Amino acid sequence: AEFGHENRRSQAKGHRDENCQTRDRQGADRQRQRAVSDIRHRGGIPFGAEEELAQAEGYFEQAETLVQQGQADTQSPMTLCELRIQRGILARLRDDLDGARTAFERALKIDEAAFGPDHTNVARDISNLGLVLHAQSDLPGARKAFERAIKIWEAAHGTEHPQVAHGL
Repeated sequence: AEFGHENRRSQAKGHRDENCQTRDRQGADRQRQRAVSDIRHRGGIPFGAEEELAQAEGYFEQAETLVQQGQADTQSPMTLCELRIQRGILARLRDDLDGARTAFERALKIDEAAFGPDHTNVARDISNLGLVLHAQSDLPGARKAFERAIKIWEAAHGTEHPQVAHGL
């Protein structure tokens, strides 16, 4: 009789252990789902990354200042343009759409002055600007930007090029 009693206690303990493990797994799964959902909601930025993005913004600002003051290793307008593009991308990641728009507009001015209005770098800048306009709910402005970028890419690469398809 005692053996049966011990056996039932052992089985009950086993069930409790299994239930605890199941709850632990479900809790961990819920935490992962919440984390993935949060990352998606925040544009792919994991917890704790805001500080690193703010620090990166400071570095880009310092680098841009050095280029503008002639203190950088290179004084190329393209260096300044690339910095502005990167600042625009960073601003977009931080949900600073006005900052992103300003950075992309400045990059566009540099590329238009350096290459003319129909260069593929100009199309890239216009496309970046279109993404920000779309995020700001300026759908007519975004459409105009995307159509201009696609027109430039089609003229440069033809209608079958992957860049043209990507722009669509």
